[in-house]
Amino acid sequence: MPDRNRHGCLSAYLVLMVLINPISAWNIIEKLSSGPAGAPVTPTWVSIVHVAVCALNFVFALAVYRWKKWGVYGLVVTGFVAFAVNASRPHHILFALLGLSGVAILFGLLHIGEDNKAWSQFD
Repeated sequence: MPDRNRHGCLSAYLVLMVLINPISAWNIIEKLSSGPAGAPVTPTWVSIVHVAVCALNFVFALAVYRWKKWGVYGLVVTGFVAFAVNASRPHHILFALLGLSGVAILFGLLHIGEDNKAWSQFD
């Protein structure tokens, strides 16, 4: 295995994704099972898509951590799926655009550094 170096910011971002996505999925499942409590009702299909996106993001973030390029592509696809779902709902365009910021952050973190960019080190 070649000697690879990952920028600390990219490592921190991936660790946060691995920690936050399962928690987010669990929170969505809890809200689905408890029913509405005075909050606006989110359609069930939206919640199911968000849980799937969280689960996939967990897998893809682990893949990126293990230097697999397909993990990056997967994170980009799930980012755009989440954007499409959020944009399809009324009054959620700002939320949808903020969701795409994760793709932009990932792109930036993959290109930090002079000779040590992470993107060029992937399998």
